Amino acid sequence: FENDSKEQIIANAYKALKPGGALWILDYSQFDLGKVWRPLRWAFTRVECELALEFLELDLEGMLRSAGFADFRSHAFYRGYLRLLEAHK
Repeated sequence: FENDSKEQIIANAYKALKPGGALWILDYSQFDLGKVWRPLRWAFTRVECELALEFLELDLEGMLRSAGFADFRSHAFYRGYLRLLEAHK
């Protein structure tokens, strides 16, 4: 999604959650694409869409915090390339 859409989606999720409710997002972690295993770098640059590449530099936690979310927990998967981010209203 484009940044404006991401912000609107996050705002809608915050509005829909009850106090204490949790939002879970599974996506790419922040990492330096230039320092990863070559086949993974190839897949990112040749197979993934451009918007997926933006997630490598996106401060998702900051966006969520700006929308009012707090109490973050991050669960890493696949050698830290994927994360399950938990945020609470």
